[in-house]
Amino acid sequence: MYSNEMKILIVDDMLTMRKYVQKKFEKLGFSNFLEAENGKVALDILLEKASEIKLVATDINMPEMTGIEFIKKARQIDSIKNIPFIVISAEREQKSQQEASEAGANGYLCKPFDEDSLKAELEHLFVKKTGQDHKKVSATKPKSNFLNHLDALFNPISDSINKTLSQQCGVVLKSGVFYKKAFGETWIPKGHCQIVSNAFLADGNQNCSLTLYFDKNVFLKFASVMFEEDFQEIADDIRDLVAEWLNIALGNLKHELNDVMGCNFTSTIPIIVIGNQLVTSSTKENPLFIFPFNSDLGDFHLLLNLGEERIIPWDNSIFDFL
Repeated sequence: MYSNEMKILIVDDMLTMRKYVQKKFEKLGFSNFLEAENGKVALDILLEKASEIKLVATDINMPEMTGIEFIKKARQIDSIKNIPFIVISAEREQKSQQEASEAGANGYLCKPFDEDSLKAELEHLFVKKTGQDHKKVSATKPKSNFLNHLDALFNPISDSINKTLSQQCGVVLKSGVFYKKAFGETWIPKGHCQIVSNAFLADGNQNCSLTLYFDKNVFLKFASVMFEEDFQEIADDIRDLVAEWLNIALGNLKHELNDVMGCNFTSTIPIIVIGNQLVTSSTKENPLFIFPFNSDLGDFHLLLNLGEERIIPWDNSIFDFL
């Protein structure tokens, strides 16, 4: 069995998620942590403190060295090859879980996760051997081809956003009626400052830009509830939170499209844009779809731009000349 005194190395390129993962461990009674922003830094820490670190919790998609590369390298070094690894990732696809398993991961948790899921993973992990005795993940056979229908994109994302924010922030979301901006029109959000996250989903034939829009004050309310702190400004340790929410939604969407429908979609790592009046325009070829979400903490929006080119919000306030 594991001890709450053991030292845990948390590896994630997003400071917000390192804070979130640590908080989940703390709720289980753990208090001894180290952090790293990518696999390269984590490997150096692991080599230096091999005798102290008893568990590694790592993300997959990181710059410099991915989580998969990190695990593979660790499994080749005698002094650290038997340290257990849990992958904590937004990637829900079977191929991602299989890659982690084949690299030498002992467990796999999909974001978002709760303390019960983490506790179950730890109990499973520490009642068996570590090292190469990791959990096997069987791949599923694709069932059908992707149907080019808006529901196939929105429903998995909506379900994921609902589950994530309900679990992390304790809110109940209601999806409003979506609407669209016609070819060449621009959507201008209400409010005077927004924080958004944007990513691009593509399989070579069907592409889509996705943008998660939050008013600054609404975002601060969600972050304050999630971390049980009173945030008045967008600090460094929470600014990438909206990107992680979109990343989790993308992971769920790719699972549905690739594992269930037999597609081969990939996505970019979500970027963050902060501005005074962030606007998004439809293209001449494709309309812009706006999906509102309502909650007691405030409203936010998900935007979908179907088309070959990535559409990124831009700050319209810079053109407001006095």
